Amino acid sequence: MEEVIGLLEEAVLSLLASITRRRHDSIIVMDKSEPLESSMKRLQLQVSEMTSWDQTGRQVITRRLLHHNAAKLADAAMRRETSTVRELLVSGADPNHADEAGRRPLHAAAFAGAAEVVLELLRARADPNLLEKEEKGDRPLHIASWQGHVEAVKLLLSYGASVNDKDGKGWTPLCIAAKQGRAAVVQVLLSHKAEPGIACIVPDRHQPVTPLQLAVECRNLEVAQVLRNAQSKRSAAAGACCFGNIGSLWRRCGWCFTSKQPDRQRSRSW
Repeated sequence: MEEVIGLLEEAVLSLLASITRRRHDSIIVMDKSEPLESSMKRLQLQVSEMTSWDQTGRQVITRRLLHHNAAKLADAAMRRETSTVRELLVSGADPNHADEAGRRPLHAAAFAGAAEVVLELLRARADPNLLEKEEKGDRPLHIASWQGHVEAVKLLLSYGASVNDKDGKGWTPLCIAAKQGRAAVVQVLLSHKAEPGIACIVPDRHQPVTPLQLAVECRNLEVAQVLRNAQSKRSAAAGACCFGNIGSLWRRCGWCFTSKQPDRQRSRSW
């Protein structure tokens, strides 16, 4: 199938070149009986039309080839064909370009849990924060979290995927993992500073819902316990920080009330 597609590509490019040559050869020669000014205007108009047609034709062919290469890359990613993905990238396929259906290679690899393919694409500068579609689209980290692919999640985070960004539907990766009951993914996201207090938007709900609420509603008890533990640790850390600040202020401001600094007490005899 790929060989047939390759032959079709060559045929289209050859046809474009042939048509371009014929159009250039068909320039009307100026008639001697025609006024020079009129002939020059007609010639300029024809040259302008040919140049515009050539540019448009080339843009169409280039766009088609980009979509075609993106589709081949996404298909190879879904099939976990690391060697094919590597070959396509070496040949110039853009890892961030979408095919005609809106699919992107990194999103396909995240969905399949193909960690090696994810790594190849990230090394080729695939953007881990791209939405698959302009509106209501998913990000690679959200897809991997939904599927429960822990290794893909770790790779995406290590290459700069934003752990708290929402997708096109208003969901964070933590909300998605909590809803799906992906306890291992939840732990990885929390270790990368995912914020359990960020709520997501759920259709037909008047108020946003937190990851813990989603886990409880979906009866994902293990995930709910992980989130409760994370919230408890954060609350304890915040409390310790506050008490530490109070103690620091007391050490700075309470010197005048202690007998351990007589020199300072004497200096404030007024």
